[in-house]
Amino acid sequence: MSRKELPALYSIRMRAFLEKKHLAGGEDIVDTSSLPTRILELFDQGMSTSSKNPLAPPHSINIRIDPVHMEEIRNIPLLPVFCLKSTSHEKTWAFLKKAFERMEAIFGTPAMVTYRHAKNLLSKDHTTLSGASLLPPGGEQLTPDGTGIRVTHFGIRPGLRTELMQESAVHLAGSGRRFIEALQISSKILSHQETAFELCFSDNPDYTTGYLSVRGVGYIRLPFVKHPGLPSGGRIIGIRKSFDQATLSEIIHYLTEVPVLFTSRNPLHPPENDDDLLSRFQATDG
Repeated sequence: MSRKELPALYSIRMRAFLEKKHLAGGEDIVDTSSLPTRILELFDQGMSTSSKNPLAPPHSINIRIDPVHMEEIRNIPLLPVFCLKSTSHEKTWAFLKKAFERMEAIFGTPAMVTYRHAKNLLSKDHTTLSGASLLPPGGEQLTPDGTGIRVTHFGIRPGLRTELMQESAVHLAGSGRRFIEALQISSKILSHQETAFELCFSDNPDYTTGYLSVRGVGYIRLPFVKHPGLPSGGRIIGIRKSFDQATLSEIIHYLTEVPVLFTSRNPLHPPENDDDLLSRFQATDG
């Protein structure tokens, strides 16, 4: 390959493990000049201790670097961000129940089915998957490959990352990389034309905030969605209509392989109560 043909950007993906248990991950899409610095930052991120691993560093850290050509990249905006005003676990779940009812009217998935699958993510008997399950309107949860879909190959413009870090530090959306990574994952998921929503609860026992992202609305932060000390969690991706194997393969390909770069953003909105947030749930053709 000549110098003229060298890729302009690289995809970096980091995964940290304790034995076979996934502890942490991070990724980005950067240019050649930023590559060494970003590799070190992701390595440090993988080495950082957490409540999943309070006493020792990971047993292994995998860092993969792949070239990305400009013509392969899709430039998309980050979702708008909302925060539910809630003071308790019960109030957050009361909002979710009403949100699922609105989503049933828009996308067709029965509200009680979505509610049951959401509750199951936090069950003590639930086995947390490494990836996301799919939930079509029929309500039968699908877990590709038995481990789910891990959304990968995304990155954010450095200036946009800095801007979000600064603004979110004084916003209830939450500060730091956890929020920015979650926003990127959810924004990529909802950029696919067949997706309807994403629901995510962290399996970190000390992190009790989750989020619900809905097509036509945005990313909604959910405080107190789980009780402290609970190691269960997971991710569900709602699909807008029933699909065949070809459509399933295309969805998986997009979420796991197509490179996406976030080059613009939407606002971080002030916290809103149930009714104000629910008023934003509208049918959309987009």
